[in-house]
Amino acid sequence: SGDTYTADAVHIGQWAGKNEKGKFHIVIDLGSGTITDGIVTPAADTSVVASGQFDGGFGSGRIGYELVAGDSSNRASGAFAGSFTDPFSNTTSSFTGKAYARFGNSATAATDNTGCAKYSFTGSPPAMRIQDMIPFDVGADQLDEFLASLSVEFGIALNAATYQGILVCPNPLFNPDTSNPTLVKPMVALAEGTTACASVTFTGLECFAINNGTADAGSGLIPQSFTIIANSAADQAFYDEVNAYDITAPSSAIDPIAFVYDWDCTGSFSTLDFASLTPAQMTAAGAYMESCFAIEAKARANDGMGGYDCDQQQMQNGVDDIKDEGGGTGAFGRFGGSYKKANMDPCVNSPDYIFVNPIDPVAPGGFGTYCIASDGGCDEIEIADNNVGSLSVSVGSYTLNTLAFLAAGDDPPTALTATFTTCGANYTPEGTTFTAGGGFGEGGGGDAAGESGYIPIPCVNAGYTEAADENACMQLCSEAGSGC
Repeated sequence: SGDTYTADAVHIGQWAGKNEKGKFHIVIDLGSGTITDGIVTPAADTSVVASGQFDGGFGSGRIGYELVAGDSSNRASGAFAGSFTDPFSNTTSSFTGKAYARFGNSATAATDNTGCAKYSFTGSPPAMRIQDMIPFDVGADQLDEFLASLSVEFGIALNAATYQGILVCPNPLFNPDTSNPTLVKPMVALAEGTTACASVTFTGLECFAINNGTADAGSGLIPQSFTIIANSAADQAFYDEVNAYDITAPSSAIDPIAFVYDWDCTGSFSTLDFASLTPAQMTAAGAYMESCFAIEAKARANDGMGGYDCDQQQMQNGVDDIKDEGGGTGAFGRFGGSYKKANMDPCVNSPDYIFVNPIDPVAPGGFGTYCIASDGGCDEIEIADNNVGSLSVSVGSYTLNTLAFLAAGDDPPTALTATFTTCGANYTPEGTTFTAGGGFGEGGGGDAAGESGYIPIPCVNAGYTEAADENACMQLCSEAGSGC
């Protein structure tokens, strides 16, 4: 006890092809508190001041924390600013979020472990395309009537000649709860300058109770849950401080982030040949390696604020992006994926699914060589524009003749029309494949669509559970009423 500890950490690297970097700084004035096995047990005179800064592909910002000496309560504040481009409207939106909180130890037992937080969010939502609001089952002969109805609802002049170029935004004046007809406003309004939505700001203040669970035996972390409570039920000193706080004060500006020390990898190194180690040496080396692995596992498991496993979440987000955005111009190709027949489509002589697999898609247009899962394996097709004709591909019990993808620019298709021997059917893209996130049947097969190695139940029931059975499973799922 009685010591001051200072620690700094810097991270610089890449994620999802974008540069990112961050740094963390903490000063602990222990006072009469103690540290045992890395766990700080504060005393009444212990103070902690910490700050974190981050700059990455989504934006940049900073967060600050203080353990207040004297009453062992907590203060936290931060701001984050970022931007993103909507893939459909191709409009860029920016946003800034800010927050300030006081919480924890209270002078009054009845309000102990309570707190309050003030927050603000300012940003412009992405514009939306009118063409994305047209249901897939609205045919060309019904389009004018549908647009006329939409024009009345939105208060915007729409027709077949102009609707594809119109962008709209959420209307901040829309109030679904009003019963006054003079105050009723449409849900959307024209985008400003036809490309952007107006910036809006939301602010608020909420108080909460903190519920502590049982500390983890390994990490020492205490799981917590938070419950929103009435402002009057919180520590009133905390409420008064937070209520009076100027929420515009937190800044998202960051300092330069760089390594203070460089790795010195000069000199000679020896290769460790594990095969030559004696049993005693192997046992000793194993103990050291287990210690290293334990440190790495603990560091990765507690990689984020509050002990969140950011590495796992980021990897899962990447898998989800591939599954949900498989029409991109990457390895899956803009046109690759599974297409499901629209509900109530009148063409009964057509399969429930069409699977378009990438072979050699070419970026950025996403054209190139694909193949259609068929009875014979996978029949190659060349996609040079959004239409493919002169086909004779057996999909389940049906013969596919032409394909017409509905896609704007380099965007993924929003619909597919396929013609068969007697009629044409409309399809909706569902994702890359039902095996997204892992090879077909990998790890014994996932239980739900999107899980690694997922196999649809009808395929499992039919015995299609090996990697070599993937095409047979696709054919089964193509059949009407397959249940896939």
